[in-house]
Amino acid sequence: MNRFEQLPEAEQIQRYTQLAQKVLASYGLTDAEIAWQPGTRDAVFRVSKSDERGARAYALRIGHPSRSVDQLSREIAWLTALCRDTDLGVPEPVLARNGELIRSVGIGGVPGFRACILLRWVTGRPIDSDPETDRLRRVGEFVARLHAHGATYRWPDEIDSPRCTPAQLTGVVPRAALARHAGMAAVAGFFAATERVQGVLAALGEGADVAGVIHGGLRLRRVRFHGDRIGAVGFDRCRWGYFATDIAGLLADLRGRGEAEALRDAFLDGYRRVRPITEETIAQLPAFEALRAIDQVVRILARGHEPAGADPTDALEHPLGQLVAFADA
Repeated sequence: MNRFEQLPEAEQIQRYTQLAQKVLASYGLTDAEIAWQPGTRDAVFRVSKSDERGARAYALRIGHPSRSVDQLSREIAWLTALCRDTDLGVPEPVLARNGELIRSVGIGGVPGFRACILLRWVTGRPIDSDPETDRLRRVGEFVARLHAHGATYRWPDEIDSPRCTPAQLTGVVPRAALARHAGMAAVAGFFAATERVQGVLAALGEGADVAGVIHGGLRLRRVRFHGDRIGAVGFDRCRWGYFATDIAGLLADLRGRGEAEALRDAFLDGYRRVRPITEETIAQLPAFEALRAIDQVVRILARGHEPAGADPTDALEHPLGQLVAFADA
């Protein structure tokens, strides 16, 4: 743990605010109002500006030191293409005055140079607390349109685009660290679940009907409604993957609700109005929930959990429990 991470949260926010003001100067937003947005690994500010051009809002994201330029480049490139090719409500990347989309900025008191991006704010309220069938049907249509674009989109050759498969994910899992934090039984369950997921994916293949560029972290809390407009945020984990991974994450959020089955059917009905999804894929959604859990385990072990240096044992408990249950089913 470095000295910055040992500071009280209020002091960290104050320093990030100073860094944000420096970044915003490169966008001509020196007098904009900024507000800290908690709950993310990156440092995120809502930026508000009103002038003769009207009121505008943005999200300024100051990347965590572990955030790679390739990750940001993938996100920026796909969002730019989505804004160019569709009318989907997604965050639009904003150019700095020098024409850059990613700014590397540093100040004294914040270690290292941080990769920063500015995105147009997606207005709206999340629906995770009160989903309705009509809205879930529209969410299904939105996700299907997102996937339709992802099925044909290709990143430029200079941008690395790893594939979200069990083989790719588990290839970087430190077995010793997993055993130390979770025990050998959990290790056995983790790799047994991985083997089952690999079998499902092998049967589905990698055609554009089942795989392409995905959001990668889609949940109901990242979907926004504003009047008749629908949008989504949180594209920082976009990558090549299976479309059912996004669907599984959304439908998992419905579990335990009183109208879960009706909401699920409404989502799938909306999705099918735009893009086909087979009963075989729907039947295999538990495998894609397991794939998301594999991804979560890998990310927790890779970063040692938060705050830096903390024991990741508690954070691993839920995703490993999912994987053991899936392996035993």
